[in-house]
Amino acid sequence: MSELTPLTDEALNTLRGDFAQSGTNRLAMNAVTAAGIDKVARNYDRARLMQRRFSTIVDNGEATHQDRSGRCWLFSSLNVARFVAKKNMNLKEFEFSQNYGCTTTSWSASTTSLRMWPLWWLPESLPTPA
Repeated sequence: MSELTPLTDEALNTLRGDFAQSGTNRLAMNAVTAAGIDKVARNYDRARLMQRRFSTIVDNGEATHQDRSGRCWLFSSLNVARFVAKKNMNLKEFEFSQNYGCTTTSWSASTTSLRMWPLWWLPESLPTPA
């Protein structure tokens, strides 16, 4: 492995001169400066090849929405499970209760937090749990 050496002023000036002489380098520099590296480096040929149409149509009715509850994982899971439940029970309409899932996850999170809370915050006048 070769030893790293500092970049000299002479080498830096050579690199700058070589860069400035290339029209392709100027074009790339202007594109990155104007649009940002993420947009310039994206492979648009690959993006055009991505299939955006699907042949499977699932009649699942209206999707339920979380309305900023922070439980998107619960709502999306129940939307998928609802399709399976409707099919297995031969029902036209069916909906799971998101309230039950939200309530149980909230209670579970709060009781876990309370169990993990350190006891040093208790005032000395209160008896500490055994």
